Amino acid sequence: WSERWKSYDISFGGVKEETVVSIAIFCKICVALFAFISVYGISKKYEQTKQGGISRLWRDGCIRYMRLITSVWIAWFPFFMLSWILKIHTFSEVYCTAEKNTRLFGAKYFVIDMLGLADMLGTPTYNTTWWYLSLAIILIFMTPLLNLLYDRIRLFIIPSLVFLSAFCVRNSLSMSEVSRYCIGVGVAVVLAREQIFERYFHYGKEHKKWNALFVLMFSGLVYVGYKARKMELFSVAFIDNMEAVWIVFLCNSVFSFSNMRYLKQMLAVLGRHSANMYFVHSFVFAVFFQDFSYSFKYAWLILAVLILDTLAISVIIERVKGLGYDKLIKQATGNR
Repeated sequence: WSERWKSYDISFGGVKEETVVSIAIFCKICVALFAFISVYGISKKYEQTKQGGISRLWRDGCIRYMRLITSVWIAWFPFFMLSWILKIHTFSEVYCTAEKNTRLFGAKYFVIDMLGLADMLGTPTYNTTWWYLSLAIILIFMTPLLNLLYDRIRLFIIPSLVFLSAFCVRNSLSMSEVSRYCIGVGVAVVLAREQIFERYFHYGKEHKKWNALFVLMFSGLVYVGYKARKMELFSVAFIDNMEAVWIVFLCNSVFSFSNMRYLKQMLAVLGRHSANMYFVHSFVFAVFFQDFSYSFKYAWLILAVLILDTLAISVIIERVKGLGYDKLIKQATGNR
């Protein structure tokens, strides 16, 4: 990681660089959080649509996939045009590899990448952080099946997925990246179907004193997870999945303990734009505007500017969507 900023004069505000890097690495649990929240949301929706049978579940999965991948295209297009103008990170550099240095193979890799399948098929990708798209696509279509499985084996779904995860990692199967998040996925299905968060949030609002204890407990668990990850006491995959669960419980505890209206409003805005911000953040600080991003010297200021930059880009993307994209998607998905 440090190689990216070694050539810049960066100040960490009196904090050791090693500490900042360890915190940054810990924050890579964002993928575990995305996976957990996505599966949780799809599982809640499953309860409303399962009466439609497999055909309805398949249709809903296709709709989610279309919404995801077309959002990626809209976020990708302006940067692709920028690469053509600046001659940086061009089509040929990304897709025409040394082994297959032809436009035909480049076009094939491009199509695979635009379908979100590059990581799954091991082909070049225009944005290295978009490896998550392959995982997201698998989760979109796998989650309804997991809910069907849950209807039959209930809580046994968690140990079943733990076994699957261990089996895939131990045997170095190609789906090991997916199996990395099996534990969190199983927990998300159970929490959604058993309405655990609704019960927990209601209990927290009714019992403020107990909720204060829960805030301390989950804060402690998050810190223990951070230290355990740093000391490599457990599997990183296990820690990331558990940390995602603890953080969601912690947020529930905090917001049931106190209203925090302005903080909730700010987080709601960031939440609505989080997908677009994720799609473009690597373009901003690592590809096209690296010098600009690191020119602010102070680590906290660099992060703040990156958040504001990507948020502004996301606002523009959503405005563009409002020009016809939303209407097109509604028509394609039956006005849903």
